Amino acid sequence: MNAIALAIVVLLAGQAAEVRLRGPVHEAFAITGESRAPRLAPQPPAPLAEAVPKAYPGPGAMWIPGYWDFDAEENDWTWVSGTWRFPPAGHAWINGYWHSAAGGWQRVPGIWYPSFAGQARLAYVAPSTARPPMQPPPPRPARGDDPDLVFIPGEWQSLGNRLQWVSGKRIGFPEGQGWTPGRLAWTPAGVLPVSGHADLSPEARGWAFAPLRARPGAAIEPQWIWTARAWLEFAWRDPEGPYRLGDYHGTFWIDHGLVSALDAMRQKGDPFLEPQARRLASAVAVEQAQYILRERSMGRQPLPPRALTRESAANQPWLVQAKGEPTPEATLRREEERLKYFEKQSKARQRLEQGIKRLPASGLIELN
Repeated sequence: MNAIALAIVVLLAGQAAEVRLRGPVHEAFAITGESRAPRLAPQPPAPLAEAVPKAYPGPGAMWIPGYWDFDAEENDWTWVSGTWRFPPAGHAWINGYWHSAAGGWQRVPGIWYPSFAGQARLAYVAPSTARPPMQPPPPRPARGDDPDLVFIPGEWQSLGNRLQWVSGKRIGFPEGQGWTPGRLAWTPAGVLPVSGHADLSPEARGWAFAPLRARPGAAIEPQWIWTARAWLEFAWRDPEGPYRLGDYHGTFWIDHGLVSALDAMRQKGDPFLEPQARRLASAVAVEQAQYILRERSMGRQPLPPRALTRESAANQPWLVQAKGEPTPEATLRREEERLKYFEKQSKARQRLEQGIKRLPASGLIELN
């Protein structure tokens, strides 16, 4: 066993959880812009006791705790590890939560929402019965166009008491900048239009940690982060909104609506993945990644492993141990207080939404 594999095995032995090579990416790190209402799931277990990691990517990074995701194919729960995130300017994070519904539970997604003076006004509207207009694939740059322009997909935006469709466009970003697409975030009180907004580029946002499997209530500390290569080689778009990384090649997920993120990028545009694909690889390399994804789905290429094990540790390029500055004690204390605030905020949001009787309606949430 080489030195790298030995180090990984030692680190795995010290972790009270199974590090997964398949699972959702934290919704605060990146979302796809898709808006399907979530599926029903069993009642979620008690949250894991997630410690703030000992390393962080630098001053200004905000620790956002993890949450449970139900893997319907494996009939088991996956912990979506928390994320270190540099927040987008002018936006505050509103934590998601699990909601009890008729016949099961549904997850109300967390969102980045415009914040003014420490407050965010959530304006809910009835979902539109109209479908988005059929759009051709994102146009390729013509001769003389800036090749670095990125296509921003169209979105629904609120206009008073109704929704209107705004078509997509191509824009350019300064270095280190990017975009989060708009979406209609599902809630029990109706849909919450969340407009697309300027954000940081993928590599500047922070760290997206790999998901975990552990006993409910277990104490864990996320240590492994997804590399940029993982996004190119096995990224998927879930119609409920998150990106998923790993082995989602089965017919179960195809029936659910998952598509390769690279294929979706060509069909709809993807302001998160497209800049990464350009930076990481040539057009030929992207074509090869798409080919391998299809070959895996057809059973002609081996599927990637689903967990980080002694056998899969030596040759996998998709995870790396997080290394950075030591997290300051002040940050640790602040994030512990933030976690308590998230719990309080989640309950307040539930009370707010349960109290809404008619749509459209709005409510004010204090963010500080």
